[in-house]
Amino acid sequence: AMTDQIEKTLRQFQPVESVISKTGRPEIATDPMTVNLTDIIINLKPRREWVGFSSKEELVAAMEKALDANTSGNAYSFTQPIELRVQELIAGVRSDVGISLYGDDLETLASKGEQIARVLETIPGAADVGTEQVAGLPYLKVKIKRDQLARHGINARQVLDVVEAIGGTVVDHVFQGQRRFPLQVRIAPEWRENLQKIRQIKVADPQGRQIPLEQLAELVVEEGPAQISRDSVRRRILVQCNVRGRDLAGFVGEARAAVDEQVELPPGYLLTWGGQFKKLQEASRRLSIAVPVALLLIFALL
Repeated sequence: AMTDQIEKTLRQFQPVESVISKTGRPEIATDPMTVNLTDIIINLKPRREWVGFSSKEELVAAMEKALDANTSGNAYSFTQPIELRVQELIAGVRSDVGISLYGDDLETLASKGEQIARVLETIPGAADVGTEQVAGLPYLKVKIKRDQLARHGINARQVLDVVEAIGGTVVDHVFQGQRRFPLQVRIAPEWRENLQKIRQIKVADPQGRQIPLEQLAELVVEEGPAQISRDSVRRRILVQCNVRGRDLAGFVGEARAAVDEQVELPPGYLLTWGGQFKKLQEASRRLSIAVPVALLLIFALL
């Protein structure tokens, strides 16, 4: 629904010819996307047919302003399709600069990531600043009441089997020649989507009496992590931004000094700078060796 609203907003701009969206990742994992990410591809008319906009930068700024006004709860990053894929393949991030923050506690990572993003927004040239979404997914928390289990003579495994069946549990396998398929049992959608109905699911005691699940366990819906990203075994949150109107190295130098000054990291937390900037550093190191060697060889030949 949000993607549909975004498409309608973008189609209002005269230079836009068509808007195509795709959400989530493909079946073959060639695209490092989570299910809550959407790629919106905007095809533009030829530049000579544009009305009201003199440059692509002006059009992007107007689109960003319109999206912020008409939609909420989303973060946007504007780039070129081929450039985006090259950045993902080379640097593993979708923007010019990717700041990886490593640590153990997800709440601390999210909090410090937001602090870093706020600092980046104050640096001239920063655009499309955003942090990786790691929270905001609703979870059904089930806490077993052991005293009630003992009272009714019910094993905890029975209650956990019922809870597992809410999402789906494998009870057998079906064979078709050499192929093997799991046979899964799952509670109907109209029960899964209603917490009150879940509480009324029955569990049989040794005498065959049907005990409501709410008497045997405490069921609460609470917010939990939407994803947990890892790099080199450690938990990681990514802060990304694009750079417009200035050189990449100068921007990172200023941003790094500001982050070091304004963001204090707890012990055991590590910050690394990557993206296109990391490739720029690697290329500079290679050139610092290759150029003197080339000059030396030219001198020797002369």
